[in-house]
Amino acid sequence: MTPRQPSDDLEMLFRGRASEFAHLLQRLLIARTENRGVRVALDDLADLFTATGALADVMGRARVLAAAKAMGAKIEPEELPSPVRASGGIGASPTDLLPNVPALDAIQDIITRHPEIAHSVAEIQDVYARHGFALARSADETITAHVQDAIARGMANGRTRAETIADIQAASPDFSTAYADTVYRNNANTAYTTGQFDQLKDPDVKRVIGALRFTAIGGRAGDGRTTLTCRSFDGTIAPPDHAVWNLRSTPAHHGCRSGLDMLSWED
Repeated sequence: MTPRQPSDDLEMLFRGRASEFAHLLQRLLIARTENRGVRVALDDLADLFTATGALADVMGRARVLAAAKAMGAKIEPEELPSPVRASGGIGASPTDLLPNVPALDAIQDIITRHPEIAHSVAEIQDVYARHGFALARSADETITAHVQDAIARGMANGRTRAETIADIQAASPDFSTAYADTVYRNNANTAYTTGQFDQLKDPDVKRVIGALRFTAIGGRAGDGRTTLTCRSFDGTIAPPDHAVWNLRSTPAHHGCRSGLDMLSWED
């Protein structure tokens, strides 16, 4: 059976939330040009970063647990937090539901099926809450620099400030969509990988998962879009705690689609 790639899981997030992220970036860009509403737009962007990071992290953990259980791991579940226990989950496969439900509901559904993650949820949410605003501020710095540069170029070409701002706002959907695709994917991918490596430290998981294998889309030959970096990394095999993963983990570059497959000790 062909192993699932992180891109399979993460595409669920992108399909449902990348457009929302682009919309919030556009709101922030326009707020910067008008110099009003910046704080609200920034807070909303930070909230989305937080929710996405926490959900991607939990998805990465769930993937590790699913692989470990398939290899025969006996993992004792933690007691479910009361909101999760009361909800009973949201039912169907995350493949169907993730794009259409709030991040917290999606997290609760995953935990219902993988209760071993439950003890980590509060910590996960705290970590990504701290990261969320930092990531939003970084995006704001990029947007501010973009606006300032566009104003300078417009005025140098004889456009008034008002005309230049109107031009920036008219072009904001294109800028926001392109920027969102890179930033959103990279941060979700990083959080997903972080969740995987944290879950791989579990003693019950370590008893059955002996190594990871870097797997590029299309292998060494690629599929026409696979970068030289990922093609050269393809096939790397090492224990989960090996230092090589400091250099060859995912995402290996912007828009990385490669994955880390889990191998049993026997494999």
